[in-house]
Amino acid sequence: MPGWTEGLIKKPDEKWRNKQLKVFGIMTLICWVLPPMAEKIIMINWLFAAGQVGRRGMSDNIEADFNPYEGKRTKPHQRTAILLSMTLWLGLKVWTAMLGNIKYVFGPRYAIVIEATVMNVVLGLFTMYAQTYKG
Repeated sequence: MPGWTEGLIKKPDEKWRNKQLKVFGIMTLICWVLPPMAEKIIMINWLFAAGQVGRRGMSDNIEADFNPYEGKRTKPHQRTAILLSMTLWLGLKVWTAMLGNIKYVFGPRYAIVIEATVMNVVLGLFTMYAQTYKG
């Protein structure tokens, strides 16, 4: 395995798990309450995943970890989080598109909502267990 995968999976504590349930649960709830928003949420949910994975393990004080004047804006662990989230999102997008008639059990209006729900569940699990920060 490549060196960057070492320590990538870490069991979440209760606080981190609840935060991910809240973030991805709210996005999923919005999809079910407002079905037209599901397509927009599908397009941005990977950003939430990348941000959550990139911040996991860092201190709660954002000012201590981020200095906009230090030159490079993203650190290597943040680039890894972005790449992993984009790759997972792309794989999920292809997989959910291939589900076909299974999505239409709830009707054509909610097919995109089912797709968003599946993607949010998998991305939520990913953000619960993945940690790219090693500091």
